[in-house]
Amino acid sequence: MQTYIDVTNSDTEQLGTCLSMRELGMFFGSLMGAFLADRFVQRRHFVMAGGLVLGATTNGAVPWCTTVASLSATFFFSGCAHGTMTASGNPLLNSIWLEKSGGPFNFMHSGYGVGAAVAPGLLAPFTFAQEKVLANGTVVKNRLINLTAPYFIVSGLCCVCACLFCSFSFCQPSKGETFEATTVKDKDDSSTEFEVAKAEAKRSALLQALAAQKRVLLYIIVPIFLLYAALVGNERVFSKYLFVFANEGPAHLPESDCFLLNSVYWIVFALARVATVAVSLIVPLPILFAIQLVGAWAMALGLYLAPANRTVYLAFTTCFGLFKSPLFPTGLGVVSLASPVTGIIIFFVNLGSSVGASVLQAVGGMVLNRQGRQAFPLLVMISALVLIFIGAGLIATTHIYRKRHRSNLELEPEAASLSA
Repeated sequence: MQTYIDVTNSDTEQLGTCLSMRELGMFFGSLMGAFLADRFVQRRHFVMAGGLVLGATTNGAVPWCTTVASLSATFFFSGCAHGTMTASGNPLLNSIWLEKSGGPFNFMHSGYGVGAAVAPGLLAPFTFAQEKVLANGTVVKNRLINLTAPYFIVSGLCCVCACLFCSFSFCQPSKGETFEATTVKDKDDSSTEFEVAKAEAKRSALLQALAAQKRVLLYIIVPIFLLYAALVGNERVFSKYLFVFANEGPAHLPESDCFLLNSVYWIVFALARVATVAVSLIVPLPILFAIQLVGAWAMALGLYLAPANRTVYLAFTTCFGLFKSPLFPTGLGVVSLASPVTGIIIFFVNLGSSVGASVLQAVGGMVLNRQGRQAFPLLVMISALVLIFIGAGLIATTHIYRKRHRSNLELEPEAASLSA
């Protein structure tokens, strides 16, 4: 954070606006990714590869951005890459696990926390001290980062992952699939009537899918948008401004303790999502989701009310990460109980995420810059409280949808088997 401010010669408020551009890019990337993921279902791995290549390009460009405008533009295209990958990756995973996607969603999204936990160790060799003398003669000491090497390493990893996704196209189908495909091909060649019937069946299935999707969206579109707006906005504010709050807030912790605080948060963030994989096999997802919502708010409230010292900050930050981390993937798991997680659903997830992160990061930067760093825990606590009410709304709407339409969902496979 401090490195960006120094390189672009900006302040916290300007950088908050700059970071918001990434969320705007995520909106457009999600829109394109959702279309491609639902239009080319069998080619989702290529969409993922394309997003990774764009991500590698934007990461490589960040070290050369020396103005707020150039950094904002780079973050915008980085957000496009992120949106494209989530809009295709989540449906790809859900198409494999279906209603059991809660655990796999947590495991996949734990990679986000692992990367953030590893980042401080990756950045340590490229960190250096810098002193600045202000106009009034005050000497300010900052620890900055040489951005070139770390960002190039991340770009290289993105390229490797893109190659792995491209390699999926060389995977051969199973023998059963090959036999079925051969049988269908023989029928197509021998009977024109079969081909017409097949086309009609596809058209009917498409119309049924669109109708079901529309019905689901009418129930959950608003709670999904609001949930992920509040959730991701809260998450971005906490992770982006935690270091600044600990270092420049009431506790005035040294930079070494701030790095420790940040590292512990991300380590817990990653481990909590991995642990939730096992917990989700025992505890029903709606109940687990409710526990996580209340726990995250309680820990944010504790951070706001507790005295300002290193031990208290460390304890409440750890517990906050424990409850807050699994909310994003567990929320997707709750949605998957009512409907398959398609590209269009992920689009609204990302739309809410980008809007919430953009607004709250900009508001957070403005509040901290004008009201002081001590306003940080209050901002986190209020957004976590709002999150509880929205999360309860999502749980209720998915439950109502399943209760009203479960019979229809159970009859559709039977009708399909009879018509076959």
